[in-house]
Amino acid sequence: MKLVEIEANSLLGDELEVLVDEEIKENAESMIGSHLKFLGDYWALRNTPDPNRHLCMLAVDEATNRAIAYRYFYIEQGTKHCELFATYVSAAYRRRGVAKELFHSAVERGEKEGCTHFTIRFGSPNEERAGLVEYYQRYVREQASSSKRFSIYYGGRHLEFPAQQGA
Repeated sequence: MKLVEIEANSLLGDELEVLVDEEIKENAESMIGSHLKFLGDYWALRNTPDPNRHLCMLAVDEATNRAIAYRYFYIEQGTKHCELFATYVSAAYRRRGVAKELFHSAVERGEKEGCTHFTIRFGSPNEERAGLVEYYQRYVREQASSSKRFSIYYGGRHLEFPAQQGA
């Protein structure tokens, strides 16, 4: 498996050098497409272009040159904030550590841009997400002594690592 960084809107088009299954394409159109439209509308109301850098890390099966997963994230330009918004792994590749690798590569990419605050968002709770949330919580606790700060939103809860003073 190799990881490839692309602009997020590239996943919604047909010009990629890797093959993208319908499963991935449909999820990306739902998650990324609707989010980019929301942000586009938000910034248009303010008569300003979207200042964020929207990226995807693709996990690509090297044997087939097929995208098997993606992690959509965006870097808020002019800030030190990286929003890890959506992850999707094809059903046949789940529980193999793919989502974790995508997470680490997105955090590393954010760090290269100077980000020190990372927000991780999840949809509604489910069994697969629960395991990933536990992993993220362990990871961010291990990072507590670093200069990075993490916020996790999951199942109606907001967790901060390291915990904010007075929280």
